[in-house]
Amino acid sequence: RQQRVKLKTCKSDWKEIKAGVPQGTKLGPLFFLIMVNDLSSELPLYKYVDDCAISEVVRVCEPDLPKLQQELDNVTQWSSANNMKLNVKKTKDFTVSFLINQPLAQPLIVNNQSLEAVNTTKLLGGNLTSDLKWTTHIRHISSKASKRLYALRILRRNGVQPSDLRTVYCSFIRPVLEYACPVWHTSLPKFLTDELEHIQR
Repeated sequence: RQQRVKLKTCKSDWKEIKAGVPQGTKLGPLFFLIMVNDLSSELPLYKYVDDCAISEVVRVCEPDLPKLQQELDNVTQWSSANNMKLNVKKTKDFTVSFLINQPLAQPLIVNNQSLEAVNTTKLLGGNLTSDLKWTTHIRHISSKASKRLYALRILRRNGVQPSDLRTVYCSFIRPVLEYACPVWHTSLPKFLTDELEHIQR
């Protein structure tokens, strides 16, 4: 199979595709689900389209993660067998803990490389922190929405009709502010709720 990029009248050279499905196709998600259907784990495994997360509950007195490392090895072998190489730069070691002094755990290894241990990670478009507070996520979406509001102000100054401005707001700004809000909205402290309200005014 071959593909190329077309923009108006310009066309790129044809490129041969040896594996995978082009992005944006109707059958792409279905093919991917069929492909990852046999990926299994003894630990909780969360799959959503092309995202996958494995979790393990660890006691403080047992900071080593032999089960999790074993499952990572299994996933690595599965991905190699299915010609789907794991991207180590995008694979993170994320720990949720409410302890002041975190116990040191052995680093997790994928393809002979240590995974980066992070306190903040992005999962399905939401910013999670190791203390499960939403400040980082709200600050991120507030910043993103503010930049888009600036573009809306420029449109208003240039005489764009209010009905069109409303369409732009509902299409490009409100979705940023409301994405996954059933997950985080009820647990926001007042100062973060006020921050969101300030942007929407």
